[in-house]
Amino acid sequence: MTDEKTLGSQEAGQGRTSGPLSPPTSPNTSALSGCDFGDAHASSVGSHAALTRARRCSQGLHAAATPGKPIAFASVENSACSGPKRARLGRTAVDAALAAHRRSSGQATLANARQSAVLVPLVDRPDGVAVRFIVRPAHMKHHPDQPAFPGGTVDPEDGGDYWVTALRETHEELALPASAITKVATLAPLPTGTGFVINPFVGWVDPSAPMVPSPAEVASVFDAPLEMLMDPQRLRTIRGQFRGVDYPIRFYLGHPRVIWGATAHILAGLLSAIERG
Repeated sequence: MTDEKTLGSQEAGQGRTSGPLSPPTSPNTSALSGCDFGDAHASSVGSHAALTRARRCSQGLHAAATPGKPIAFASVENSACSGPKRARLGRTAVDAALAAHRRSSGQATLANARQSAVLVPLVDRPDGVAVRFIVRPAHMKHHPDQPAFPGGTVDPEDGGDYWVTALRETHEELALPASAITKVATLAPLPTGTGFVINPFVGWVDPSAPMVPSPAEVASVFDAPLEMLMDPQRLRTIRGQFRGVDYPIRFYLGHPRVIWGATAHILAGLLSAIERG
């Protein structure tokens, strides 16, 4: 996957919207004055660099990946968590909740849009289900040092099958074979304000399968417990502007990284589907 294929990592936005998702350029950061960002002040949160410098709460699962070297499941440590916790969701409960989303949710129509696909990886750990994220390298032209899901634009070799795209891109970025991934759900396509449509797929990743991050595309890997992501206290929203239009921007806090942009939008779709299930 080339640098331009990181299109969907942080296009911006909150929840499900009826129109294209657009990146904010001048967010109203005063709305974050009461948020627990630690050393990231509200006055500077408009910068993605400030977001990635936000306090790394001890809650969450983190693997400091060395690009080009394998990451084993055992290396992803489970840090002690504090605060309110939801009832733990196991794989069986998640599968049941996502049963209604096993078929395609259709295609988003956007004139001259470029189709892309991402994998939303789920990991069935002994301590509960986790969502796996990658972090883009700081040297990337687009979305540097930002959390994302593995994925990219559709290639002709994919035969028009967006699931194949998600698998191919995940293999390119993490060296995970298709045999280590089981598709569990298809989320609603996400049109962006930059001319892309992101097609998200949810899949279980074999926790015993080692990962070898591509140095060009992945700086690190971390897992966030599903029960923590579903805690409403971890969610914040501010307002941003793009081409004169106000947009809500969703942030998930309390992880090794602040999760925002299109990644947060896709994550919100997953959490909403599980809640409804």
